Amino acid sequence: MTGQAKEASKLRSDRLAVEKKVSKEAWQRRLNDRWDHRPMPVERMMAELAQVLPKETVIADDTITSRDALHGAFDFSEPGSIFSERGGAIGWGMGSALGLKLAFPDRPVVGLLGDGSAMMTVQGLWTAANENLPVLYIICNNRSYRILKLNMNIYQTELLERETLAGQYIGMDFAQPFNIAGIANAMGVYGQSIEDPAELGPAVQAALASGKPAVLDVVIDGAV
Repeated sequence: MTGQAKEASKLRSDRLAVEKKVSKEAWQRRLNDRWDHRPMPVERMMAELAQVLPKETVIADDTITSRDALHGAFDFSEPGSIFSERGGAIGWGMGSALGLKLAFPDRPVVGLLGDGSAMMTVQGLWTAANENLPVLYIICNNRSYRILKLNMNIYQTELLERETLAGQYIGMDFAQPFNIAGIANAMGVYGQSIEDPAELGPAVQAALASGKPAVLDVVIDGAV
């Protein structure tokens, strides 16, 4: 590497370090401001998970609109600690977590999914039960297709330039929220619904210690 290339590389590294610090500080402010909010803020959910998940955990990240909070809470500095998608597809995390458990049998594997994502491939829970693959699925349940709302806001306000349409969503809220813990139980997988942040850490520890597949369906704030 030439001296000029080394200097350019250092400048990029320094700039990224500053951007990461600014992003982390903004996340911390959001966390502090909304710590006791109900429903549970996704920042609080991820902060609780960061306290209890073992360092060697492998995460299948199908969190979509919860991803900023995930990266705010965790420092993914080790190769092979997180697997995510490029391009915006959803629903792949259920099966991906099963594959990761086969690839990393001696490490805890956690599938982090939105509720909409989970329902696209929910039959993966049957596979987890029947193949006895001890994956822990943690559902970021905001009771909506929140990503569609965010995209609709962009379309309405930036493309149509009609501010009056912002906040009008059709078919994006789940009037009857999914009981994913109940679905898991029906497929032979332990399922637990969680609304209180204080219950999350102990539930994660118990699920990992069981050596069996499990689902923790965590209700979070889905406000846009």
